[in-house]
Amino acid sequence: MGEQEKPAPNPFWRTIRKMFFAMNVVCFIPVILTALAPIISPTVNWLPAFFSLWVEYIVLIPILWIIGWMIFVKWKVTVLNLLILTSLIPQMKHFFRWGGALKGSANDFTVISYNMDACDYKFKNLQPIVQALQLHKPDIVILQEYFDMKNPKYSREILSKELNLPYTAYCELMQDYGLFILSKFPILDSGAVTSTKNRPQNGIQFADIKLFGETLRIYNAHLESYNFALDQRRAIESTENQEHISFRLGWDITKRMSSTWKKQMEQAQLLNYHRDSSLTTSTIVAGDLNNPPYNYIYHKVRGELQDAFLERGVGRSPTYSNAIGAFRIDYVLPSNNLTVVDYQTITSGTTEHQGVLTKLRFKK
Repeated sequence: MGEQEKPAPNPFWRTIRKMFFAMNVVCFIPVILTALAPIISPTVNWLPAFFSLWVEYIVLIPILWIIGWMIFVKWKVTVLNLLILTSLIPQMKHFFRWGGALKGSANDFTVISYNMDACDYKFKNLQPIVQALQLHKPDIVILQEYFDMKNPKYSREILSKELNLPYTAYCELMQDYGLFILSKFPILDSGAVTSTKNRPQNGIQFADIKLFGETLRIYNAHLESYNFALDQRRAIESTENQEHISFRLGWDITKRMSSTWKKQMEQAQLLNYHRDSSLTTSTIVAGDLNNPPYNYIYHKVRGELQDAFLERGVGRSPTYSNAIGAFRIDYVLPSNNLTVVDYQTITSGTTEHQGVLTKLRFKK
């Protein structure tokens, strides 16, 4: 008897599979752009940076297609989607960590970076922040969006006494508003990295601190904010109206983000130039980078530095939350001659940001 011929595939299901495959290929586009976000500057192409904002959702695209093709028993296409998924592994390591703290020692020092969000310009919001900082007895505090309210109960000097951090460095950006570093250890030098000439809202300062016989260079960075117009902010944060955003408004939001990324790139380049010009080998870059850890700007700022969250973080640890989600945009990035002992986030309940606490020690 001759071999039985295989039955011809059903034309209907063959057409369905072809349509699904075409849809699958289209879905590769945001995944691939997201995978390329760490290596493509937003000044060259802003699309990878845009898609990287949604990487925690985009990673589900190949996963769902893998499940779908497994149901169809199409293993070649399943493997193809698996390969596409592996391109997101560098980003996926930022989703969740389980590092945990090392055993402490007498030479550990605690650094807290906190965006105060200007206390929403309300004095009542200050004390919860101060109490949150006091609870952890930090050795160095790095503040962004510090606002001097001209209140007799509140000043830089009073804050310094309440935190028991006698050495301070202040960099005024706008009037009564700026970057503020407080330290238990002597500050040898400090200054602005970015220009303060035109009263910018954002900027970068540095301070050299003497501790344990070493000189530690601190960079307090608050990269450019997006400063969306009121109608843009409402459209972004309103979960009810997001599907009704007009094309023009959506395009205006995109242009705003693109121009902000260009400004952030300029600031990142100034920071790197200043850092490369320094003779100090021990460095911490800390602050609000206004970017998640998936895109080019984060990698440009971090360079060869460690990310304290990747070393000792536990869980997701987002540092900024609003109506559209929770993101990690605040960082402590120490140089490789420092050991990350512990990492935590702290909250006061009065700002959209959470503080980042890191315990460090110099490597012997």
